[in-house]
Amino acid sequence: MVDQAVSILFERGYQKQDEFEADRIGSSLLVLSGYDPTALQRYLLRIDAAKGTMTADIHRTHPPNSERSDALIAFLNENGIPGSDSGAINQERFKHYVQLK
Repeated sequence: MVDQAVSILFERGYQKQDEFEADRIGSSLLVLSGYDPTALQRYLLRIDAAKGTMTADIHRTHPPNSERSDALIAFLNENGIPGSDSGAINQERFKHYVQLK
């Protein structure tokens, strides 16, 4: 059973729609927590800009980040969720609970 899970996660990956759903859920959690709803979309674009071995591995099991980014923007627009200019970023709370190294 563990071997099957490893195969799904690291060799075959999830279905494309599963990744899009995970992105929508992640963005929804950002909104509900009061953080920037476009953070994941910006992160995906930063990964694309990095290019290299890591991104090649990701693209074996995930849809292209440009598609994921476009889908996230469409999701936010369809649900009337404003972008980062809404002021709902909670930077102080983030700094308090998350220590970046």
